[in-house]
Amino acid sequence: MQPLRYFAAILLLLGAACASIEAPKSFNDRLAYGYASVAASRNTAASMLERGRISKDEGRQVQALADRARTGLDLARGFAGKGDTKTAEGQLALALSVLTQLETYLKGKQ
Repeated sequence: MQPLRYFAAILLLLGAACASIEAPKSFNDRLAYGYASVAASRNTAASMLERGRISKDEGRQVQALADRARTGLDLARGFAGKGDTKTAEGQLALALSVLTQLETYLKGKQ
């Protein structure tokens, strides 16, 4: 049980450190944040599945939503590369919204 306590303490420290980090503002920073959130969602879902916090079907659904968010991020990056900033911003906002909802869902399952 000791390793679990250490893990929980590390998570609390990380959470406190992240709370002081300024939110990303530029398009590229928000895009990078989105890609990091996709990876974090996938890793969290895998861990929760291993611990029995979510079912296999829920894990598949999380992975599918992460795939959709990743596709939206890729589209946003592509539109930005073509100079279509309005569409890029829209795609980015949509992808980040999906990721926010996914994060809320996963937090509720912990």
